[in-house]
Amino acid sequence: MGAIETPRWRDILTKLRAFELYEFEKVLLLDSDMLLVDRLDDIFADPATDLLAPNLTLARPDEGPLPSRYMISAQIIINDTTHSYPPVGAPYFSAGFFLGHPNAEMVKYYESLMQVRDRFSTELVEQDFLNYAHRKEGPMPWQDFDYRWTTTWPSIVEYKIGAKSLHEKWWSRNAGGRDLDPFWKEKWVKAKFEMEVREVLVDQGLIK
Repeated sequence: MGAIETPRWRDILTKLRAFELYEFEKVLLLDSDMLLVDRLDDIFADPATDLLAPNLTLARPDEGPLPSRYMISAQIIINDTTHSYPPVGAPYFSAGFFLGHPNAEMVKYYESLMQVRDRFSTELVEQDFLNYAHRKEGPMPWQDFDYRWTTTWPSIVEYKIGAKSLHEKWWSRNAGGRDLDPFWKEKWVKAKFEMEVREVLVDQGLIK
């Protein structure tokens, strides 16, 4: 693995520790700038989250053993404020919202990849790492879940179609190079307030 290019992302690989939650068969990782506008429970039953066997014929000899089973389910990354929905583009997924299958074999495999210098880009750190480990042409390709589970740079159109989580820089007046819709800003402020109040109540022992 090469040097991490952006200092503020130095510790972002700690996100991969979610794969050590062995008591769970599936975990969903989502960035803190996600606004949830609907329940996500059923995402764990999405066909794209079924456990799969890797293609051992595509294993590389200088990398560790592949796990016996794996699962990475995600969405093509959306990089532009003007985009189609469902999204289309290169087979590169966003690490801001994805599902995985925790297991010790996968953790060891990931650790082996980090020992190979310059095997993957470190510009976007964990996202580049995961996209290498689960490249479409590799032994453990990632799977596309239903597009309505999430979107990035959201619009009212996507919300009406049924997007259940919205990825945006909510705290920025000019997120993505354009003004935030007041409709979304109000929803984010309300959700942020509710979370902060809950945190205070938990700290005071008034709720669990």
